[in-house]
Amino acid sequence: MDAEEEVPSADVPGLICEIVRAVRDGDDPRIRVLLERLAQRAGTEALLLLRTRLNEDLSPGPDAADRPE
Repeated sequence: MDAEEEVPSADVPGLICEIVRAVRDGDDPRIRVLLERLAQRAGTEALLLLRTRLNEDLSPGPDAADRPE
């Protein structure tokens, strides 16, 4: 990976948002790239945040009963 492609550590929350968006979109190639970037700079706190965000994003909302399956 080129140095100019690296995401500064301060951008980890933004990177997590991108991963959640890619998961929601089902964009497997993008997920792989983003997870690689996250793995290079993420500590335990960032990984737990990713887990929480993914769980929140995939949890049924209050209108889940109205959604078609």
